[in-house]
Formats: sequence, structure tokens, C-alpha cells
Amino acid sequence: MWVRGARMTGDAAERGFGDDWLVRRPGPRERRWFQLHGLIRGAFWFIPFLVVALLWVFWFEVPFRDSVPAGIAALGVLVLVLQVAWGLAFPKNWSVSIGPSEVMVEHGIVRITRVFISYDRVQQIDKVSTPVMTNLDLVELVLHSAAGGVRLYALDPADSELIAERVRQQQLSGPGPT
Repeated sequence: MWVRGARMTGDAAERGFGDDWLVRRPGPRERRWFQLHGLIRGAFWFIPFLVVALLWVFWFEVPFRDSVPAGIAALGVLVLVLQVAWGLAFPKNWSVSIGPSEVMVEHGIVRITRVFISYDRVQQIDKVSTPVMTNLDLVELVLHSAAGGVRLYALDPADSELIAERVRQQQLSGPGPT
């Protein structure tokens, strides 16, 4: 469940945020998904390093403790650890704000990035749900526009429906003032 945010201040107030904005930050289910996602990605990338190290051992008939296969395996472990660290650190600076005419996604680990996408600019909506997300009752929403797109990770299904409905309403009402 996303934790509902309170009234926004600072840069958000300058953008025109008000009480009609819903601010979502990761709750326990979303954090769990980010952690599992980082672990799965890390394991996925660790396997090729392990295979190369084992091929080196069998091809050159050296022990696994030799510097080259051990170094390759250590590099794979480093990639695994970095992916798990990503899964732990990324949700700390992740938020989704659902407004009446646009969505804002704030994300980053070292540098925080804010992405705004107006509902009338959305050309396509993709809903993705992996087996892990299904078990946690979460979906991923991808909003595509001519200028790119934005990926909304680990959303509650009700929030994804709200965004999709607002996009449909905006598209049915026609273009707004430019």
C-alpha cells in the first residue's frame, strides 16, 4: 500500500500542487518488490559471470582459486551486491504524485529527478504485472508520449486505474489550452 502524502511544500507548491493531488510513497509491499526485483536482477547478471569463470576453469584446467576465474566470479558477486543495494536504496527517494491534469514521478539514488507527464500528452498506456508483482498485488504502469515516457513501478492497482481513467477523460474532453 502506498503511503498517502500530506500537503506538499517547497518546489511542489510552486508547481501548483494542492489538496487534489495524491502523493504516493512506497509502503511495505512496494519496498518488498524493489528488494526482490534487485535480487532477481542481480542473480540474473551473476549467472553469466559464474558460467564464464567455470568455462575458464574447465578450458584451461586451472583451479577455481586461480586469479582469473576467482576475479570473474568476484566481479559477478559485485554486480549482485550492487543490484541488491539498488533494491534497498531506490525506494527511499521514489514517489508518485497523481494530479488532476498530470502525473509527477520523483526518483533517484544520488541525484533526484522529477518527471512530469500531462494526461493529454499520453499516447499509450501499458500495464505490466510480473509473477512477483501479482503475488504482492502490484502493477507497473508505463505512460508513453511523443517526448518519451515514464515508468511507474510497483503501483497499487487502484492507483493505476485512477491514472488510466484520468488519461481517458482528458483524451475524451479534447486538447486543453496551449
